[in-house]
Amino acid sequence: MAATAAGYDDDASEPWWRRKRPRRTPQPPEADTEAVKAEALVLMSALPVLPRLVVFDLDYTLWPFQCDRLPKDEIPYLYPQARGILNALKDKGVETAIASRASRRGVAKSFLEKLGIHFMFGTQISIYLY
Repeated sequence: MAATAAGYDDDASEPWWRRKRPRRTPQPPEADTEAVKAEALVLMSALPVLPRLVVFDLDYTLWPFQCDRLPKDEIPYLYPQARGILNALKDKGVETAIASRASRRGVAKSFLEKLGIHFMFGTQISIYLY
């Protein structure tokens, strides 16, 4: 960014203290969701019976970090194949739920909403605090 004569950036749409900083941890590229979903559906169709419910932990299961320890300036992200697998389970009619030991319940719920996967768990969201 070039500075003007007054010492300010040319892009004055937002003050510098409100601009988002780039993430510190590089986010892995998300896998092709449809390809992962198709592969998961093939694997599931080989099973004689599917479970009625699959329960996921959040930290180090759906995403590669502890949600309550991720710096506030970093954007949450899923493991590359997680979204495709969740979609495949939904297509097969398998219910999904969450069991997590997140010390701050609001952080985990916020991440699920930011990632656009909160609806996949419907009314099954249960975050247990220890």
